[in-house]
Amino acid sequence: MIRNPAMTGVYASDSAETTIPPLGTMNIRPSSLIRSFGIREMQILDGIWRFQHARPYSFTTSLKVVHALLDNSIWERKNGQDDQFPCLRFTAGTKDNGYVSINNWWLERLFPEETITIDDLPTKTASRLVAMVEFPEDLKDWASADGRNRHVHHLCRTRNCILPKHLMILKAGTHKHIHMINGEPDHPAVQPVL
Repeated sequence: MIRNPAMTGVYASDSAETTIPPLGTMNIRPSSLIRSFGIREMQILDGIWRFQHARPYSFTTSLKVVHALLDNSIWERKNGQDDQFPCLRFTAGTKDNGYVSINNWWLERLFPEETITIDDLPTKTASRLVAMVEFPEDLKDWASADGRNRHVHHLCRTRNCILPKHLMILKAGTHKHIHMINGEPDHPAVQPVL
């Protein structure tokens, strides 16, 4: 018999009888790692995104795509990784410098009933889109002067990881400095912008 020690008051023996398996990442739907947005909040964010981006992008559409990105990715723990969550690798997009891009082929297959194209998103880079949705007030359009000064840093050092907990928004100079002091002169953040 399993007893709840909070009900019986006998914590020493009753709690020892209960074995609750730890929650593993494989039990978690990755899209649940993005915070929930209320209807009113999404309407406000849609308005902000239409105002701050060069094109009238929809936060709601971007959120839908991010949920699909996360749920169609692969959990992978790297050797020596001490984080609670392993990397969540998106492998369906085209790779550029190790970063993963969203493409129309993938969008068409995932949303066959809708006409979502890459032009409906503020960025083609999967990790950037996840960060823009996770931190909607922090990022500007990547094509704007302020947007070019913002980078998404992968705390896990895995460029095709899109796990929100592994992404951090940094100013370009800080991002460059991190990779320079870590001896990564070939990292795109360190390379001059052409």
